[in-house]
This record gives sequence, C-alpha cells and structure tokens, in this order.
Amino acid sequence: MNWLTALLQWLRSWWRRIIDAILAWLASRSGGGGTIPDDKCCFLARKDNECHWFGTKSNYSCPEGYTRQWWYCCEGTQQIGCGECTPQATCWSGPWECSIWWHTGATC
Repeated sequence: MNWLTALLQWLRSWWRRIIDAILAWLASRSGGGGTIPDDKCCFLARKDNECHWFGTKSNYSCPEGYTRQWWYCCEGTQQIGCGECTPQATCWSGPWECSIWWHTGATC
C-alpha cells in the first residue's frame, strides 16, 4: 500500500505544478486594475484605474452594465488606441469605470 500512497502523492504534486504553470502563464498575459502613468494622446478619464485585459490591451473588458468605447489618436508618428468603459452609448459622457491605451502598430 505504500507504493500506492507514494504514487498518489507524486501525481498530486505533478498536477499542482501543471496548474501553477498554467496560472502563471495566464497571469503573464493579462493585466489591468492599476494606474496609468502616461495616457499618451488619449486624454483618458480614469488614469487611476486601467481596464482589465487579456492577451493584448486592445482586448480589454468592461464590467457588467458597461460597454467598450474606443478611438484612435496620434502620438508623434505612432497610432495609439484608446478605450474606456461607460454605461453610455458614447465615450463623450460618463461615468467611466476604467480607461486603457495600446500601441496599434500603425503609423500616422
């Protein structure tokens, strides 16, 4: 019976390492919730609360009841994507829950 207990402990340890690796990988590809020190050309409403994102910042999400609003601006020769979450149908009126910006890869 000792070999069975040892095998089960080894399997549990192995699964724990796999789950920890997957969680670390997911955490490295997501973010948000912090402050935005430089909002580039966006003039964001909520530099104190970056929207949560997964994969790339252009894949940001909004809390329930809020919708994604986005626009583009030029910072020098680089196009910047700007986004905010608002319950309104336009980004020109708040309240805003969070804001975010990202490099689009396009030039101006």
